[in-house]
Amino acid sequence: MYYRITKMAWDPSKRDEIYSYIDSVEEKMKALGAQSISLVEVGEGSSISIAAYSSKEDADKAAPKVGEILGGIGPYMTAAPEPYEGEATREF
Repeated sequence: MYYRITKMAWDPSKRDEIYSYIDSVEEKMKALGAQSISLVEVGEGSSISIAAYSSKEDADKAAPKVGEILGGIGPYMTAAPEPYEGEATREF
């Protein structure tokens, strides 16, 4: 399993708009081939997204479209996203 994890900082006063936008693109995101995508709100104006793919190749194939789809939340971000990625080395 290959994971793309992105830390995001956003304007907490825009939370409803962000979630509304995410809801509007949910089907497009599901169509990109990820095994799962989770959004975890870890603090006020701070989230981490976790996308699981079968392989790095699948993640790389989806990346341009993910950027295009999620570009709609750009105006609400307060910092550049911090992406991390890698192969799972152990699962429990």
